[in-house]
Amino acid sequence: MTANVLHPGLVATSFGHEGNPVLTFGMGLIQRAFAISPEEGARTGVHLASSPAVQGTTGRYFVRSRAV
Repeated sequence: MTANVLHPGLVATSFGHEGNPVLTFGMGLIQRAFAISPEEGARTGVHLASSPAVQGTTGRYFVRSRAV
């Protein structure tokens, strides 16, 4: 068994789009300017779950499919 951690990045989802209208507006602006698609955000997780390159790797923190 292995255990690793990943950060998907800022992913364009509906996070922060409910409740406070100012927060909703701000999150919308930030996401339009800087967010990646959900498909791109999932890449690191899919990589960790399926790539032979990380088989046996444990205790690492991954960003963009690379240990940092």
